[in-house]
Amino acid sequence: MLLYIDEEADQGRRVLLAAGLSGHFEDDEVETLLPEPDLESMIERIIESRCEVLVTDYRLSEYKADVQYTGLELIQEMQRHFEGFPCFLTTNYVPHALGKLHDVNLIFPKDDYLSDDSGAGDKNKSALPFFLRVRTKIDEYRADQRRLEEDFQALYERSLNEVLNADELQNLLNLDDQLERSIGGRVAALPRLLKEDALGPFNDLLRRAEDLAAVIENELEQNEAED
Repeated sequence: MLLYIDEEADQGRRVLLAAGLSGHFEDDEVETLLPEPDLESMIERIIESRCEVLVTDYRLSEYKADVQYTGLELIQEMQRHFEGFPCFLTTNYVPHALGKLHDVNLIFPKDDYLSDDSGAGDKNKSALPFFLRVRTKIDEYRADQRRLEEDFQALYERSLNEVLNADELQNLLNLDDQLERSIGGRVAALPRLLKEDALGPFNDLLRRAEDLAAVIENELEQNEAED
C-alpha cells in the first residue's frame, strides 16, 4: 500500500485520483494522512498503516503550524527505523530539497504525481511516470526482502544439521542483522535466539579448543617439573 502524507487534505484527494488514473494502484492501495504534530507519533501512524511505500510532501508545517518536522526529516527517521524502506519526497521546492536527501532520485516535483485532469501543467514532469517509479520501488523492496529471508532460512536450516565454517557463520549473522534492521528491531527476541542457536556449534568448538589448550599447558608444566 502507498501512504501519502501532506498537510493539505485537498492534495491527498488529488493523489488518490492520480494514483488510480495511473493504472499502477487500485483505490484500496492508497491511503492519505495528515501529519501528526510530533515525529514519533507520525512514525507510529505509518507503522500502523502497514504501508509498503511512503510518499510525503516536503513542507508539512506550511498550513499546520503545530507540525515540528519536515517531510525530509520524516523520511530520514523512517529509514533510520527501517533500513531501505521505500520513500519518496515530493515538493514544489525541488532546488531547496536537493542536497538534503542522500538519494536525489527520491525527490520529485509535485507535478509528477498530479493527474492531467488536475489542472497542473506537465512541463516539470519526469520522463518515467511517478507512480510507475513507486510501484517499481515496492516490487524491488519485496524482492530484496524475500531474498534476504530465503538466504537466511537456507543457511539457518543448514546450521541445525552441520557445523558452518567461519565465513558461512559470519554470513548468517550479517543476514540476520540486515533482516532485523529492515523490520526496525521490533521482533528482536527472535533474531537474538537465532543468533544464539547459530553460534552454538562455534562456541562449542571454542570451548573444546580452550580445554585442549589447558590440557597441553598442564602437561608442559608437568614435564618441566619432572625435568
